[in-house]
Amino acid sequence: MMQALDTPIGFIVGDSLGKLLKWLRILGFNAVPARDLRRGRATIDPKVYDIVELTRSRSISAEEGKPLVRINTDHVFEQLAEVFSARRITREHLRPFSRCTRCNTPIEIIDKVDVRGRVPDYVWEMHDGFSRCPCCQRIFWRGTHAENVIRIIERIFQGER
Repeated sequence: MMQALDTPIGFIVGDSLGKLLKWLRILGFNAVPARDLRRGRATIDPKVYDIVELTRSRSISAEEGKPLVRINTDHVFEQLAEVFSARRITREHLRPFSRCTRCNTPIEIIDKVDVRGRVPDYVWEMHDGFSRCPCCQRIFWRGTHAENVIRIIERIFQGER
């Protein structure tokens, strides 16, 4: 079933899938580690998100009403492709660079003058657009990594039309 674009997808990510967790956040998905959920350090609201659990474990079974995707490969970009294929995620579902990769909070645009002294001088001089995580205060800008992310997205979706 195709996921409606107005219902965001949230992921509960198994303990052995740390790189996948980070990449899901880079691509704009709410992704929480399963261990943080178990310990009460994270939540994900099923009223807001279509929740999908990702695991490598063969012993975990899907909770009623919550889809489960078993990850079979070791390579993170192939893992993304597995998830996207299993859940029929398209480019339109992606919101790259919209979440903090560290704490998962949606980031917000911040004025360049407000980051002076908080980023390297070269970065401040070369970039005009900055974002900040309102939770952990981490500062983001679109460096060369952004171009790499776009290339990876293109590679994952190369057959999609």
